[in-house]
Amino acid sequence: MKKLSRLFLALFSVCMLAMLTSVSSAQADPMLVVTINNYTNESVSLALARENGYDTSDNITVGWYNCGPRQTKTVKPLKYHPDNNYYWFAVKNGRVIASGKDFSGWIVRGKAFKSVHGRKPGGGTRVGFKTLNEKNGRCTINIGKH
Repeated sequence: MKKLSRLFLALFSVCMLAMLTSVSSAQADPMLVVTINNYTNESVSLALARENGYDTSDNITVGWYNCGPRQTKTVKPLKYHPDNNYYWFAVKNGRVIASGKDFSGWIVRGKAFKSVHGRKPGGGTRVGFKTLNEKNGRCTINIGKH
């Protein structure tokens, strides 16, 4: 009986060690890093989108990321994967200042939102987003710089 108890204790210890090692070596998913440079004299608000390269039902749009006049802000809005595509849409004082035809996603004017799996959020409006030129999970958006 003592042999069986020792064997059980040894196996339990090995399993716990393996579990702790796998948990400690696991890393958080990398995030897309977006730097917003606002060169205007007014606040701007951005919505960002991720298009899953494998499963378009997993598309996400999220907003708003606000950047004050003549300020720079860095945000980490979405998980990053090199096979995904990323997009942006911007407004200033309620007026659209950056949109495109590269991606069609949802926004909700005037309040924070997140649309997952392409579902329309309450009060949502479908708009066109511009491609976000990211490299290795990092990108910069310049508003008002010519």
